[in-house]
Amino acid sequence: MAVGRINKQQIPDEFLDIFHQEGIKRLTDIQRKSYPYIFSKKNLVIVAPSGSGKTLIAELIALKDICKAREKGPSYSWGRDDTIAQRFLKQKGKRDQGTTAKTIFLVPLRALAEEKARHLSRIFREYEITTHMSMSEIDFDSEKITNCHILISTFERFRTIIGRMPALLHEVKNVVVDEFHLIGVKNRGPVLETVLTAIKEEVRLILLSATIANPEDIANWLEGTLISSSKRLVPLDFEIVPTLQPEREIKRIITQTIPYHAQILVFCGTRKRTEELAEEFAPTIFANIDPESFDLEEILESLEKNQLPKESLGNALIYRLVQKGTAFHHAGLSRKAQKVIESLFKRKLIKVLFCTETLGAGVNLPAREVIILNVKRWNNEWLSRNVFHQIAGRAGRPRYDTRGRCTIFSSDWQEQQAIRNRYWLVGTEEETKVLSELPPKFDIIESFVTSFNEIEKMVLSLIHARHPTIEELVLLLGRSYLNFTSECFVNPNQKYRERRNSHNGLTRLPLNDFFKLLLEPISKFTTQHHQILEKLFPTNDINLFKGFAGKNVQSFKVKEEGEEFIVSITAGKFTCSCSNDLFFCKHRWLVLKQLPTAYARKIINSNFAILQELRINNYIAEDTNQRLHTTVKGAICAEMGVGITKFKELKNWLIFRLFPEEPSLTQLLYECISVARQRENQVINEFENNLREPIFEHIILGKKLPEVIAKYNLYEGDFLRLEAKIKSLLEGLIPLSGFLGLTKINENFIALNEILSEVIQRSF
Repeated sequence: MAVGRINKQQIPDEFLDIFHQEGIKRLTDIQRKSYPYIFSKKNLVIVAPSGSGKTLIAELIALKDICKAREKGPSYSWGRDDTIAQRFLKQKGKRDQGTTAKTIFLVPLRALAEEKARHLSRIFREYEITTHMSMSEIDFDSEKITNCHILISTFERFRTIIGRMPALLHEVKNVVVDEFHLIGVKNRGPVLETVLTAIKEEVRLILLSATIANPEDIANWLEGTLISSSKRLVPLDFEIVPTLQPEREIKRIITQTIPYHAQILVFCGTRKRTEELAEEFAPTIFANIDPESFDLEEILESLEKNQLPKESLGNALIYRLVQKGTAFHHAGLSRKAQKVIESLFKRKLIKVLFCTETLGAGVNLPAREVIILNVKRWNNEWLSRNVFHQIAGRAGRPRYDTRGRCTIFSSDWQEQQAIRNRYWLVGTEEETKVLSELPPKFDIIESFVTSFNEIEKMVLSLIHARHPTIEELVLLLGRSYLNFTSECFVNPNQKYRERRNSHNGLTRLPLNDFFKLLLEPISKFTTQHHQILEKLFPTNDINLFKGFAGKNVQSFKVKEEGEEFIVSITAGKFTCSCSNDLFFCKHRWLVLKQLPTAYARKIINSNFAILQELRINNYIAEDTNQRLHTTVKGAICAEMGVGITKFKELKNWLIFRLFPEEPSLTQLLYECISVARQRENQVINEFENNLREPIFEHIILGKKLPEVIAKYNLYEGDFLRLEAKIKSLLEGLIPLSGFLGLTKINENFIALNEILSEVIQRSF
């Protein structure tokens, strides 16, 4: 519900202009709570339901700081005289000082970046505020990054930018992180945590997210202010419907919703299901559309204007479906096709959109009704609680609906109860309550920097970006979210929230001393080392059951609460079978205590001592001021986001496979396709199989994209995404092959990269 009528006497003129552009007459609850903090210097963690207007606060902070940087006068009272545009025009001929107070917007997806870039360019146009989007090597332009006022990028790309342009942080005032809850996601979380750890003392941070379980932890970690609201602009009703005939229920909802000029989002478990259901229900949807609200000519004009190729897989079906008032949306579609569908939905020309969960995390497309067909993914894993509520939160259109509605299908009453218990806090007294009256349940956001490989990559990235001394590096690691939540290492088998609620206040055990053990070798295993490890990994509740030795391996059986874990020492590697196999655990510490001191020291040094390993293998070096910096090899690792093990695999592939064969451009392309698909152990999408020939025709033979994808019946989005993976791989292989002195291969990589860059630019 909108609250807090604006008092114009307290609002700068420039803000009023933005409000006028956006049609804002009243602040929402989260905007009213956040507004006073626009003028502070504190980090902000803003948490509220989707569509509540969180981003406006970040935009006003950016505008305020650019304006202040442009104004030189010491007696200036901001917002009360000339407009920003007028003051800027007075300074023509000088460097725009606003570029020294940049705001960086970090978003997880290209779709969100494009939407953000369009929005900011529109609202800031008259103030001559420049926005630049840097998403890959193709659009990397250090001059534009330096001279823009607002930079939009992804977490991964910004890590590369601050590594290449460390001085940039001196001109950055604010960093805004959208969807910051992704710090608790396995694949992307460590990258975002590393970026925030590197910059948190240098800039003001504004973190935005829909509701999570522990936002106060993020705020405390950043020493910031938590501002939260659970108020939705449109109230939301839920219903879980047990049914063995979901199609009949979908038809019922369509016939009860579409005639009243409302729209529906149907979230499906797979791509195939989105297409099948869209095609199946197209006649029903079209039959229930009010002809006066459906402009077929406008739809056809939009398709014609955007030149959406009919030849690609899916597009021909889209052409047919949109003329019936429906469509589907998934990651296989090209970005152009997705944007056309999103635009038609926003203009209410698509009445029912069948989509996958990727839309829930993408652009803002609210509808009156949301249907969740299945709360489990294709691999039978439950949707995370945060993703579930983010999808459900799409229901209810501000300014159009008085209430939103989310319908969840279940197979029977048992699954109905399981869904209720998983996604809502249900106690004995709440059993009879309707879902909209129950408090939702969210996932805890924890650090995923929990393996030695991730720690190693974080260390390399921090050295690459900050050039710290060893002492400063320990302090940087101490600022990580990993360190903030370090109590999770005390008992890795106990849930974080259970531990958090089990004692008065939150007693944390900082890992700073442990980081010293991780970074540098020890000459002697002292009592102090013993105390550090015992404090972090107490062993009073576990027992060493027995040890046994085999060929080249020593193993120990440890018992904890009746469960057995195997700790092994193989070729100097120290591992444990516990389910939370962090880079260290209490089971390994118990075994270590039983070993001779000299042997224990050797194991610690061979398994930890990250800096020694990096120095010996020439990934880092130390200058005369004792500052660490990455070598060429280390910089390549940091920019590719790989650790030593993966780097060695790539190096061996170049030296022992490619170098002897002297591959042609075509052979090199085929090799890159294989490596790009396997990089970082990513799951290979079913549509990435058998793509060698179509990619060869597109890149080497230069055939047009529509011709290639039509010939091989491919999804354009999958095809371009794999080419982008190859491009990203080449960006690392070019300096790596040059460093290794593989001149001919390096020249071919450069040639292939130039061809691919041109092809991708044409395609996008």
